Amino acid sequence: MPDMQVRILGDNIVARNLVDRKFKTMRISFNMLMPLTEEYAAVYAVLPTMVSRVTKKYPDYTALSRYLSALYGASLSASISKVGDNQLLSVAVSGISNKYALEGENIAGELTTLMCSALFDPYLDEDGMFPEESFRQEKRQLLETIEANFNDKKLYAKQRCTEIFYEGEPAAISHYGTKESLAVLKREELLDAWKKVLRESRIEILVLGDCDFAAVCRNVSAKLNFNRSPLDLHNKIVLKSDKVREVIEPMKLAQSKLVMGFRAGVTPEDSAATKVMSVLFGGSPSSKLFLNVREKMSLCYYCSARFSEIKGTIFVESGVETANIEKAREAIVAQLDDIKEGKFTEEELHIAKLAMINSYKSVGDSLYSLEGWYIGQLFAIDTVTPEAMADAVNDITRIDVINAARKVTLDTVYVLKGEA
Repeated sequence: MPDMQVRILGDNIVARNLVDRKFKTMRISFNMLMPLTEEYAAVYAVLPTMVSRVTKKYPDYTALSRYLSALYGASLSASISKVGDNQLLSVAVSGISNKYALEGENIAGELTTLMCSALFDPYLDEDGMFPEESFRQEKRQLLETIEANFNDKKLYAKQRCTEIFYEGEPAAISHYGTKESLAVLKREELLDAWKKVLRESRIEILVLGDCDFAAVCRNVSAKLNFNRSPLDLHNKIVLKSDKVREVIEPMKLAQSKLVMGFRAGVTPEDSAATKVMSVLFGGSPSSKLFLNVREKMSLCYYCSARFSEIKGTIFVESGVETANIEKAREAIVAQLDDIKEGKFTEEELHIAKLAMINSYKSVGDSLYSLEGWYIGQLFAIDTVTPEAMADAVNDITRIDVINAARKVTLDTVYVLKGEA
C-alpha cells in the first residue's frame, strides 16, 4: 500500500492522503472530534446530517440529488460515532476519479466545494437558523434509532454494560444522546453549537483513493477559519480493575443476555499481543469461546469477544438460556484462564494470527474500510498501516499472548435476565 502523506493545515487540523490508483473512485471526509458530554451529545448527534441535507446552492433534497446524480452518482453523507471518550462528527463526499469523467469534469473540485459549502456556509432559513422541518426530521430519526437499539436486546445489553463499565467516564455516554435530551433540544441551539464544533474540534481530513491531494488542501484551506481554540482531547485508560461490578436486570425475554467487561491492562502503543490474545479468546469462529463455550458446551447461542484498542478494554457478549447464565459465565472465565496458563496449541495461535493477517490485508480493498482503519488510529502516537500491523501480529509469540492474557482483569458482569 502507498505511503500516507500528511499536511498540517492549522491548529489541530491535519489532512492525510493515501493515493491508490487501483481505485476508480475517491473519498474525502471531514472528521471533527469533540469531547463526549451529556450536555452536548444530543445536539452534536443532530448536526452532521443537518449541515449535509441541503446547501445554499441546492436548498432542497431534489436539487441536491439531481446535482449529485449529474456527477456520476456522487454522494454527500454524514455520520456520528464514538471514539473512546470523544464524539466524532463526520461529513464526507465520494465520487469517481477525475480521469474517468466523460467530459473532463473536475469531480474532486466540485465535491470539495460542495463539502466546504455544507460545512462552512450551511443553508439557513429566513430566521437565520437551520430549517425547522429538517430539524424535526432529524430529531425523529435519532429518536427512532435510540428506540430501535432498545428493542434490539443484544445492542441494549451491550449498551447497558458499557454504561456500567465506564461509569464516571465520558465513554459511558451514548453518542446519540438520550431521548430526554433530544426531546428538549431546540432549533435555536444548533447554529451556536455548530460554530463551537468548527472552532474547538480536532479536525482530521482524510483524502483517499485516486484524488489530487494538493488541490483538496487548497480548497479546504481557503474556507477554514484559523481563529480557532481547539480543545485538548484525550482518552482515559484504566489498566486494572480492583473489584467486579455485577448488575442483573430482569425483563420479559425468551433469551437472556450476558455481557462481561474486562480491563485489558494495556495502552494502544502496547496492544499488539492483546489483539492476538483477544482473537484467540473470542474473536473468530476458531476461537476458544466459539468452539468450546458455544459449540462443545452448548451454553450460548452466540459468544464472542472484542478488544477496544482506544480504551484498552475487552467485552464478551453472549446470548444464553436463563438457566445457563452462571455456567456460561464460569466457562468464559475458564477459557481466559486457560490462555493465561498457556493451555492452547501452536495451531490455535497460528489460526488466530492468520485470521487477523487476512483481515488486515483486506482493509485496502475499499475506501470505506481504509477510512475506518485510520479513524481508529486517531489517538495513536504513530499511525500504523494495515501491512505493518500484519507484520507485528506475525511476530507475536506464545509467551507474548500468555503475558497479555495475564494482564486482563474482570470489571463488570451485566445480565439481562429473561423471565417468562
